Amino acid sequence: MYQNDYAVPTGIPLLISAVTLSPFELYIQWEPPSAELRNGVVKRYAVNITEVDSMTPQMFYSEDSNITLISRHPFYQYSYSIAAETTGRGPYSSAGIIQMPEAGKLHVYYLITICVLFCLHPCSTIPIPYWCICLQCYRHRFPSFVE
Repeated sequence: MYQNDYAVPTGIPLLISAVTLSPFELYIQWEPPSAELRNGVVKRYAVNITEVDSMTPQMFYSEDSNITLISRHPFYQYSYSIAAETTGRGPYSSAGIIQMPEAGKLHVYYLITICVLFCLHPCSTIPIPYWCICLQCYRHRFPSFVE
């Protein structure tokens, strides 16, 4: 397939994951579409967030492969999907759904902030800041603190 800087991506962002950082913060990260499906340089990503109960969609944009969003409602469910943009918008990823935690509950994300500043992940050679710590490592080290 011929690629140029004037085509929209034909691939979707990959390895999408989402975590709640608090009852009001949602962090989503992803990888760009595979190189052969980008069709140029990805300039930004369109992130579509929808409150599941009200079906109220909101569009956000990120030039990076992650975004932190503030929610007005704890304990709401949100669906999210992401599309890469070059000269135009490519296809959206399949929608994921995440439940925001209840306000006032103790969650692992607070404990990370309080107890752990850096994590040396076994597969990483550099320290990872607390906001992108590997939750599998954290669950393994502190299983009694994780809901």
